[in-house]
Amino acid sequence: MSPRKADPKLRPTIIESALELMLDGGYNGTSVNDICEAAGVSKGAFFHYFKDKEALALTVLETWCKGAQRALDSVDFESLPPLQRALAMVDAVTGLMQSSPKQSCLLGIFSQELSGSHPKLRDSCRDAFQNWVDMLGEFLDGAARQFKLANIDTDALARQFIVVFQGSMVVAKAYQDRQLIGEQAMLYKAQLEMIFKSE
Repeated sequence: MSPRKADPKLRPTIIESALELMLDGGYNGTSVNDICEAAGVSKGAFFHYFKDKEALALTVLETWCKGAQRALDSVDFESLPPLQRALAMVDAVTGLMQSSPKQSCLLGIFSQELSGSHPKLRDSCRDAFQNWVDMLGEFLDGAARQFKLANIDTDALARQFIVVFQGSMVVAKAYQDRQLIGEQAMLYKAQLEMIFKSE
């Protein structure tokens, strides 16, 4: 008797349920039981698709990052001058988080929780952050050429956005005021314009 085939619809259901739970309660606050209950699956079904919770979390993180990248890909950066591309990216990332029902960034959640205990997840978060840094840095490099500036550390400026953005997410939660995210983004954009246009 051949084994019963697994339902292919269950895997994305498990991923979607885990994503929602982890955005709300983090990795440590989300158990396999919680995920199975939310997805309406048995533990046997869970472990058919995922070796353990960490393996699922890596897939969940990849899914979240792909969604964020799709949002960035929807912006017509090529039609904008270099500095405006950088400002538009700041707006796009900020808007993505402000529009999120959970007002959460999975990269930030996992980085804070798991950097010392789960190196695979930590490295995946680092790589995802670096992708944003590289993208924004490329736009800032173009702005430096546009304004003929030779002594601008565009990598540091791009990393600063990640720091400002993630910090604003944490503080916005403490204040229960997601407008703080946009406020800090505006200040970062004003800083960029001051740096590039006043040199």
